[in-house]
Amino acid sequence: METKIDPNHRIAEKILIPTLKAEGISNLDKVVITHSDTDHMGALLDLFKEIKIQELVFPKAGTAKKSFKEIVNQFVQKEIKVTEVLKGDVLFQTNNTYLKVLYPFEKGKGENNDSIVAYGKIGEFHWLFTGDLEKEGEEQLIAMYPTLKVDVLKVGHHGSNTSSHEPFLKQLEPKYGLISCGERNRFKHPRPEVLQRLTKYGVNIYRTDKSGAIYYQFDSKGETVGTHLFETMLK
Repeated sequence: METKIDPNHRIAEKILIPTLKAEGISNLDKVVITHSDTDHMGALLDLFKEIKIQELVFPKAGTAKKSFKEIVNQFVQKEIKVTEVLKGDVLFQTNNTYLKVLYPFEKGKGENNDSIVAYGKIGEFHWLFTGDLEKEGEEQLIAMYPTLKVDVLKVGHHGSNTSSHEPFLKQLEPKYGLISCGERNRFKHPRPEVLQRLTKYGVNIYRTDKSGAIYYQFDSKGETVGTHLFETMLK
């Protein structure tokens, strides 16, 4: 009988854990799970076995999906802090840096449009992390925050054509777009239509499938460190 290999285990074993350990990271203050789709939380238990996690954060009612609820229960049994968040909650804050939750507005079911959307100032720039938020969620977001602008956008849903629609990009006016997607992924993300829209609005694009890990460094004053805004680590 052929043994099936869990792709999330492989991601943890081959990419996520070695990358963190190479940076000397053995402890994480918070791990934020944007929503409970497997590609966003499937490697969580493997990570937990190797890296100490102080707090697990996810959207309110994110445990509606049984698979994620079972994982969260294991964290609770280990007496790890678990926190459910909605609009208005603060993920972290220091003198020069903060990240707060803009969305979801209410309890969800763990789907793409229930993703945590986090906005804040990191270094010199204002950032927006969108999880797998799709067009419907983007429309709700810009309707709630009609003056929202950002410098750096973590492009939604790995560059899927269900996200990053024109009104969203037009309002935000991001200077940089970061796309998290696997090399030769089966969904063929990022989609050409999304790349065209980002280019149309003058967004400088960085992709993990092309450049590997993407780094941004800043000092205690919040000023960018290094000669390049983003450093990349080629695979």
